[in-house]
Amino acid sequence: MKIVASVLMFIPIILAVAFASLALASAARAETFTACSVKPTKDGFVALRARPSHDAPVVAKMLPEQIVVLDLKNYNYVRSGGWISLSWFPGEAMPNPGEDGSDKIRRGWASYELIDDCG
Repeated sequence: MKIVASVLMFIPIILAVAFASLALASAARAETFTACSVKPTKDGFVALRARPSHDAPVVAKMLPEQIVVLDLKNYNYVRSGGWISLSWFPGEAMPNPGEDGSDKIRRGWASYELIDDCG
C-alpha cells in the first residue's frame, strides 16, 4: 500500500512536466515565420514557377524585397530539393481570400536560396 501511495504522489509531477513540454513545443512551432522577402538577383527578379523545376513555366517574376508567404505543412516549410512552395502578391500587402485583389495572388515554387530571411 505504501508503494502505491508513493507512486501516486509522483503522478502530478509527471503530468506537470509533460504539459510543460507540450507547451514549449507548441511555442516553438508558433514561432515559425512564413513572411519572407525576395533576394536581389543579377536578373532583377526571381522566377515563381509552376513546379519545382527550372523547366517549369514561369508564373510570375518577383522583384527584390517583395514579400512572399511560405507554405507550411505540419509546421514545416513545403520543400522539394532546392525549391520552396510559396504565395506571392504583386502589391503592398497580400489580401485575404475573397478580398479585393485576392485574384492576383500567385502560388508556385521558387529557388530556396533566393528567398531571404523570414520574420
